[in-house]
Amino acid sequence: MVSQIVFCFFSLALLVIQPLRGISAISMEIKQNPIDLMVLPRLSAWRIVWGKWLAIVSQSILILLAILPYLILRYFFGGMQLFSELFLMLYIFFISGALTAFTVGLSAVPSVIIRGMLPILGSIIMAGFVLWGLTPELYRFVGYLSPSSHEFLGAIGFLALTLYMGYYFLDMGASMIAPPAENRATRKRLIGLAVLMLSYWILQAMDPEIALLAALVVMGLISLDIFTESSDFPRIVCRPFLRFGVMGRLIGRFLYPGHASGTFFFAFLSALLAFFLVLQSRFQG
Repeated sequence: MVSQIVFCFFSLALLVIQPLRGISAISMEIKQNPIDLMVLPRLSAWRIVWGKWLAIVSQSILILLAILPYLILRYFFGGMQLFSELFLMLYIFFISGALTAFTVGLSAVPSVIIRGMLPILGSIIMAGFVLWGLTPELYRFVGYLSPSSHEFLGAIGFLALTLYMGYYFLDMGASMIAPPAENRATRKRLIGLAVLMLSYWILQAMDPEIALLAALVVMGLISLDIFTESSDFPRIVCRPFLRFGVMGRLIGRFLYPGHASGTFFFAFLSALLAFFLVLQSRFQG
């Protein structure tokens, strides 16, 4: 019961309250128009969004450190799975960071309804999960994070996918306030490609259906980004690619910002995923 009470308040603070603090992180800056002043000392759009996110997550770290003595006290009463419960606490902290990244990145969206209603609706759902899902079944979730558990690999894979989604939304917020000369599409697509390949090959050892679902989620996020990007960008974005001659121009057709090159990149991802499925079916056969 002590562990359930501690984890209940800890989860509500990190999974519900802390992410909600990011709703107005960037929108207030855009409304008050100090973005230009932030850019003067050569701060990139990513560093601005990263700083907003880090300010909230730093307070989450303080909450995490403040709750540790209660678990240590709980350990001396016996009957506690020390490392598994510590893993669960860190797991909740990382998910909280990803949810905070979601709200911080979404705060750059001009629509008040999207950046306000979606986080509030999500916080209500998350609060219900903490109160009626996580807390009553605490030791089942603790068992998932035991290294000897069969679900341990799936829990780590889900965490990695969640962290990528956090990065995705932070980068989305940075892209909305970045100048056109700051190319954020190339890095985002390459990271998405790496995450898609790693998540698929790691999770398929546990469950091929879960691996395919994770790959489709990553592809969905990448598609949402590439088909909504503007194709208007200055020629300075092309310079790093043009240095490598014909090969650079060919790679640029897949990695330039905009939905035109995004279509080729999406076709490449689809062909790559189809190749993985064919290869897996041959191994299973």
